[in-house]
Amino acid sequence: QSYHQFIKEYVATHICNEPFYFQQTPTIRLHCPNAENSHHYPRYHTDVGYGHPPEEINLWLPLTVPSPAHGFRLCSLEDTLH
Repeated sequence: QSYHQFIKEYVATHICNEPFYFQQTPTIRLHCPNAENSHHYPRYHTDVGYGHPPEEINLWLPLTVPSPAHGFRLCSLEDTLH
């Protein structure tokens, strides 16, 4: 319920000024220090590369204070496609 309240009170009023779709159940991704396959980072993850539309909006909400060396970076669609 708090997720839907967040969508209604924050996303709908601050990000989208028109009707939009959103995931009923959000995808939550956890990254743990020294985890198996952690050597893949800082490789960039691109949603377009996984078949998501370029119009999709992602929200990154860290649960801890992020390190300056890690985090969420934005790239243009053209750069993402390379």
